[in-house]
Amino acid sequence: MRVRQSVLVAIVAIGTLSDRARGQFLETFDRPGEYFQLWRHDCRARVTRPSTVEPGVETLEVSFGNGTHAQLVLPIDPCAVVDDLTASMRIRCGHDGLSIAFRVIFPRSTHPATQDPLFCLIFGSPTEGKGQWSVSTVKNMTRELESQKRLLLARYRGEVDLSDPYVDAIVLEVYRFPGKTRLQIDDLQIEGMLPPDVLREEGRDTNRGVPRNRDPLVQLQQIQNTVPRWVQYRGESLDYLQTLGFNGIVSNRADDTLIAEQAARTGIAVVASLPEKVPDATALESYQHVSAWMLGWELNESTLETTRRQIGRLSRFPSDLLRPTIGEAMELYGPYSRLTDWLAVPTPHTTRVRSSIESDQIMLSESRSLAGRSHRLTSIATQMSSEWSEQKTLLQQSIGGDSVTLPDFDPLQARLAVYRSMMQGTRGWIFRSSGPLDRGDPTSLARAKGFETINQEIELFAPWIQANQQPWRPVNTDSRNYRAAVLTTPNSQLVLAVTSGAMDQVCAIAPLVDRLRITIPTVGQVRNVYRVTHGQLETLRAEQKSDGIHVVIENPGLTEQIVTVVDPKPAEYLREQLVRKAAPLMESRIESSELVVQLAQMIAIDQRLRGDDDAWELIRRSQVAHREAIDAMSKSNLSRALAAADRSLILAQRVIRNSWEEAVSQFSSFQSSPLVASPLSLPLHWRLHHVLEGRPWQPLAIPGIDQRDWGALQQRGWSVDQRLQELVTSSVSIDGSTVGKPVMVLESNRATQQPIPTGYAGASMRVTSARIIAPLGSLVHIQGNVEITSPVDETQSGLLISDSLGGESLGQLISSADTSQDSWRKFGLFRFVTHPDGFQLFLETRGEMRARIADLQAEFIMPTRNANLPIRELAEGETPQTEPN
Repeated sequence: MRVRQSVLVAIVAIGTLSDRARGQFLETFDRPGEYFQLWRHDCRARVTRPSTVEPGVETLEVSFGNGTHAQLVLPIDPCAVVDDLTASMRIRCGHDGLSIAFRVIFPRSTHPATQDPLFCLIFGSPTEGKGQWSVSTVKNMTRELESQKRLLLARYRGEVDLSDPYVDAIVLEVYRFPGKTRLQIDDLQIEGMLPPDVLREEGRDTNRGVPRNRDPLVQLQQIQNTVPRWVQYRGESLDYLQTLGFNGIVSNRADDTLIAEQAARTGIAVVASLPEKVPDATALESYQHVSAWMLGWELNESTLETTRRQIGRLSRFPSDLLRPTIGEAMELYGPYSRLTDWLAVPTPHTTRVRSSIESDQIMLSESRSLAGRSHRLTSIATQMSSEWSEQKTLLQQSIGGDSVTLPDFDPLQARLAVYRSMMQGTRGWIFRSSGPLDRGDPTSLARAKGFETINQEIELFAPWIQANQQPWRPVNTDSRNYRAAVLTTPNSQLVLAVTSGAMDQVCAIAPLVDRLRITIPTVGQVRNVYRVTHGQLETLRAEQKSDGIHVVIENPGLTEQIVTVVDPKPAEYLREQLVRKAAPLMESRIESSELVVQLAQMIAIDQRLRGDDDAWELIRRSQVAHREAIDAMSKSNLSRALAAADRSLILAQRVIRNSWEEAVSQFSSFQSSPLVASPLSLPLHWRLHHVLEGRPWQPLAIPGIDQRDWGALQQRGWSVDQRLQELVTSSVSIDGSTVGKPVMVLESNRATQQPIPTGYAGASMRVTSARIIAPLGSLVHIQGNVEITSPVDETQSGLLISDSLGGESLGQLISSADTSQDSWRKFGLFRFVTHPDGFQLFLETRGEMRARIADLQAEFIMPTRNANLPIRELAEGETPQTEPN
């Protein structure tokens, strides 16, 4: 039997600091005792140790409620933070994602509330779970510590001294989701340990003065003379964001000294929230780096007065701090355009908009109120909602997933969204971000790479975007699966074509078209026509006709870019830019095709397609094209590599789209299940489909649903919230005269001669159900029938049905504008229960409408059998035995 012991081995050498004494710590958990202790948690965590345990390991049982973290701690001898400091530990648990961390103490600063020294955690790699031993490793200490320092300086406004940090403990993060878990720990090994005083430097001052920034008027000039490519700031280094092509950040802190330092060095524009108090003359230095003031996100009718008060406060600022104003508005674009210099309009959500054509109509209509008042930006969310991520993660943990996990980022949809907004006439972009781009996990890395490529393509066409004085105009194509638009300038035209079709904002259309004919309206001089798609200026043969220039594109991709020129300057500009950008664009396109091919393969496998299905041939051809792209890249044939990567993308996307359409056909709407709300979760959809096939569902009670009076429903926990009451008369009632179950009636009518807005702006009433209790981890199905009456020409008016598990982003809008259905429309929501205290159903009126809701009911099923229950399979011919009464 191997002898286990805890040792501290000092290896001494003579020489420079890197050769000084290093220590190694090894804990084998062989000695009796309790090692890791519960430290911090927000989930009512409780740790127990079973009476019978495996020798030589520490065994723990941890139970959690709702929360975000549960951390165990093991103190160690203090040691300095150096790059050679690493730690690893073997962990066995049924859940994946557990990880160890170094606790780093900052002895010269204290927390203002507890007066304890400030600390941060440097986490390592997550474990694989599945009941197997796997290793969590912490490394790259100095780089990770710098990231944490940036966050602490931002949080405490630079008023902390972060010098002389040291490590004093190993922390184990064990929280995954509510429930109970059992884990075993073995072989903690720490290498590169040095005494903390080794690295102390006399006179070191982390809180040094901030250098004066460049004149903010210069930065303002840069904003106005460039195309804004701003990102919601999440603590990243500005140098790093600049390498990704961003030229501005939107931060919620205006007096952040760390941001000020980096902005002065990089020249990145800083858009920041207004300080709570009017700064006096002594505080001017703290805000000199700010280029514009952010008035808020998701501004709507309820925030209009608050925004006006902010403008009033801004008028009392010292003249040196006067800046342009920015805001993101969800509605009331006219009033908000009078309060802002730049107004960001979010792309319409898929809750109410299924296709990019419909999105175009909405954006063009809503942006008319901005004309002559405010420059329009587009804010784009490139990730699915947190509710979607939570639903996907729970199912993945319940029924298992592939050993290869793809990032939760769709590079195709993000790129298409940018080109669509370009065709809508935007002057710049704000990219919404839910987390740091330098976090290092696969999703963050994929997002960072995707943003880098998108910004390069925006830079390529920046002169046309800046010259966007005339509106983009649609142009004709000979394919119903493509739409195109042209922007005309005095000496050139930019033509963009993108794939288009039903629900293309959810899953991209991938037509297999050999040739695409585009008609470009032109007048005056003869023009040279170039295709830019594949990283070089490819001359297109142009046929001049009475309606314009006709050009034919061979093997079109998901997006196509064409320029027509009457003098050589635009062509010379593009050639110069493509020399620098073609190589990184090629690499990114090849990486995207690899991800899409991999997703197509996973979908085909989990869908259990037959060997002779056409999808396998498409995947094979896509793989061949991908290999051709790699071969061309190795030979520096950039144009051929880009063309092959585009061909690989469209072939693989065709497989994904076909599978998605088949999956959606199983539901009343694509929002019915979170697993078909994005192609990224299609493998899980098909896996669940096969798991549940033929299994019975159990009824689930909805409290109060049988009541025939709204007052009785309220007593059972139902409620109503009404807004816009000066414009809208809204009501909820119960029609108990019907045979069978009562019918709920929701109605919104105009209270004045002014019409009710449609969409989000016209959300005048929300009915919330009582809490529906279902087992944690179960799949619930809520269904019913709705008779809807709303204006047939208003696609965003109707009844929005959503819930607290999926959120509004996964809700269903039922509208009379959809004439393909009967007067009574069936709806259904499939959701995974992520909270033990249940969930609620939301019924929201939008615009002028009347809805009758009948046959509301729910059922549930457990996707997997509880592994802790002593259940065995019945033998052939065996019948279940029951206890006698």
